[in-house]
Amino acid sequence: MRTKMIINRLTDWFQVEDVELNVCSLSMTLLDVLNRRPIQGLTYDRVNLAFEILKRKSAEAITAVDNSICILVSRNLITFENKKNGQQTIFITELGKSALNEYKELIK
Repeated sequence: MRTKMIINRLTDWFQVEDVELNVCSLSMTLLDVLNRRPIQGLTYDRVNLAFEILKRKSAEAITAVDNSICILVSRNLITFENKKNGQQTIFITELGKSALNEYKELIK
């Protein structure tokens, strides 16, 4: 777990924030994982997905993964498809691939 401490000098209040649970960075991590598995995708299971991406099974991690999936779906960066056994699989879209490539260029 990586943390960031924010200090407000006006009130001397300390706020500790978990950097790995930031929704934007978690969304990009999820897009990166999906980009490495373009044909197979990821099975949508909230607990296993949080463990696969963050290596944690806490309620905060599951909530952060849910929020990042909501953002990615609303921007049409990922899509869900149903399998024959009733499970849903997450896949990255072409728009998601271009957003991930643009993000990687900005990080360099």
